[in-house]
Amino acid sequence: MFSGSSSQAAAYLTDIAIKKKYIAKRKAPPGEMLKHWVKNNDAPQWACRSAFDYLIAHHWTPTNESQRAIAARYLLLNKHPISKQWVELTGQWLDIAYQAQQENKQ
Repeated sequence: MFSGSSSQAAAYLTDIAIKKKYIAKRKAPPGEMLKHWVKNNDAPQWACRSAFDYLIAHHWTPTNESQRAIAARYLLLNKHPISKQWVELTGQWLDIAYQAQQENKQ
């Protein structure tokens, strides 16, 4: 959904992460790093959280079960307001995410 270059995307995600305090202030990784993370499925948590925030800000909604599960997890992790629409969109996955969050606190 991002229309800029990989370098611009990396800078944008880093800015979000710093503003949301997912990471301390730092320089953005090189744009090629984003491609590496996607290719190897090993993006750091701060980048995933920032990407989710970007998607939410651009009115993305999940369209399959995998996306619903991920959305439920990041809605809670990133402390987004849980609207009635999100409850409906995430369904059982939101309940599972709440349960996992409670288990992690113990």
